[in-house]
Amino acid sequence: MTLSEIIYKKIYRRTSTYLLACVVCAYIFEHAFDGATEMAFRRINQGKLWEDMKALPHPCVERVSRSQPGPPASNFVTHPSENGNPIWTQFRRLYKNESIKR
Repeated sequence: MTLSEIIYKKIYRRTSTYLLACVVCAYIFEHAFDGATEMAFRRINQGKLWEDMKALPHPCVERVSRSQPGPPASNFVTHPSENGNPIWTQFRRLYKNESIKR
């Protein structure tokens, strides 16, 4: 008995087993193809994805925390406007060593 005869008798002879084999093969192929394309996409776009970018500190916080005395960077608000004050006012307060009011 050859391999093709075994496959025919076990899978292709009945419609239900043939359909089940098609569904199982499609499921396996889908997950293998999805994993391969996801891995290729992440390798090509390494350093440009959100997961890579959110780990980096905000440029304003990094600059102020390293060069200016004042409150720690976690207290510095990087939003353009806090309580009606533009961001440059917050920089001036940090430069003059004033506290930022929340």
